[in-house]
Amino acid sequence: MAGKTKKERRYRVYLTAFDSQGNEVESVELSTEEYYEGENDLIDNARYRSDGGICSLRGEIYGPTGDLGQKFENRYSMNRKLIYSRAEHADGMVHEHGLETR
Repeated sequence: MAGKTKKERRYRVYLTAFDSQGNEVESVELSTEEYYEGENDLIDNARYRSDGGICSLRGEIYGPTGDLGQKFENRYSMNRKLIYSRAEHADGMVHEHGLETR
């Protein structure tokens, strides 16, 4: 995350949501514990995404050293169900799931 030091990014997750035009709708900063152990409306709540007009979500997950461990993008259908997900890990591994349909 631009503007943050490595120390400030330790164990942090940054989520940014976008509408169908690519405009930023919402931005959230969480601890990795909150991200993995709790529920977050941007990730877990289709109704919340629908009400907010959210069509895609980008995230960055930082580890204990403040280095980027993973970045990902999720895309959602008209009813805001997950239809596509792509994650890039620090070791170069890429996971891609879903069909690119709208």
